Amino acid sequence: MILERLKEKWKQNFESRFEFFLNLTGEEREFTKDIYEAFLISLEQIYNDFIPYKDKHFDIEILSKESEKYDQRIAEVLFSFHLRRTGFVDIKSKNEGPDFFATKNGHKFCFEVVTPTPNQEIKKLINKKELNDSERILLYKERLLAVTSSISRKLEDLERFKEKGIVNEDENYIIVINDSLLLPYNAPWYGVINNVCISDSTLPISVDATMGRSEIDFDLELYNGNYENSTSKSNIKLKKMVVKNNISVTFNNQTSTGSDSFLYINVKEMIPTRKASNTIIVDISESTNAAGFYQITLREDIFFLLVFEHMRTNLPKSALISRTQEKDILRKNIPHYGFYNIHEDKVQPDISPAYIFGKDLDDFNNQSIYKNLYRNFIKKK
Repeated sequence: MILERLKEKWKQNFESRFEFFLNLTGEEREFTKDIYEAFLISLEQIYNDFIPYKDKHFDIEILSKESEKYDQRIAEVLFSFHLRRTGFVDIKSKNEGPDFFATKNGHKFCFEVVTPTPNQEIKKLINKKELNDSERILLYKERLLAVTSSISRKLEDLERFKEKGIVNEDENYIIVINDSLLLPYNAPWYGVINNVCISDSTLPISVDATMGRSEIDFDLELYNGNYENSTSKSNIKLKKMVVKNNISVTFNNQTSTGSDSFLYINVKEMIPTRKASNTIIVDISESTNAAGFYQITLREDIFFLLVFEHMRTNLPKSALISRTQEKDILRKNIPHYGFYNIHEDKVQPDISPAYIFGKDLDDFNNQSIYKNLYRNFIKKK
């Protein structure tokens, strides 16, 4: 009964996100149907694998009419799969405490998964293709507050777990921030090709929520080497954000990639609340008992790509923020696309070529998958 209702939800998500492929014809459409069947079989398998970890509220909440409860619970299912396929062992779940306890390379970890949920007004903005300036400002503000609020609750839980002896000093407590509801819900390829949810500084939103809110400084005097002459900088401590060059040019069979660049950023330790009557500290990566914060997009979509054998090592996009004390342990054991620590320059996630060339992101990704995977696979059949 539960599985049948979940299959209906998975079908809805597949049909809304992968409409491009369902609209193909002939042999290509039949291939899409094959992918869909494999998609369902994979999700059914990981759901069955997750059954030992279910708590008493799981079945009610994953079938709730409140869709955000489904997204929180399916995130736990998907993260348990993520742990297994990235080398974590002895995975356990207790009646009270973090969602998962696990070990890797002799190190103990506990993971608490949270899915920040914006209100209905912000959900509409997230799913809107074009935003005006005021809408964009509101969207970035509310997404950041949704993340800080979720983190705050999980840090309170951590203190309670430690007081009760549920989490011990030798266990690295990681808050897992599933950003699925902060991204366009019916759009394809989030957690697969598209990057994690970013702030207005273009850094992962979890970085702004835990290492201080960053604002890009476009004062040209800074980039001309005239820091002393730049306006109003005497009382501001600037940091650098590395901008990776992910565009290469091929000429005469020789591929050339330009060097990385950087932007100056102002980092604020506090942000105002919604009513601006108080402030929230967002520079917390070194000052809490959490070893790290792990932003990752947990969606069923990853199983579309895993159908292709040579793509089965692909992992969801992610960003890992680590306290300095555990930096080496977390960097080596938790897979990530971006790593952040207070003593290292922040690195901007890769920007999709779709934005660089003014293309629609969904169409660009659909065409890329179609040309580079679909057609090649069908030709080999």
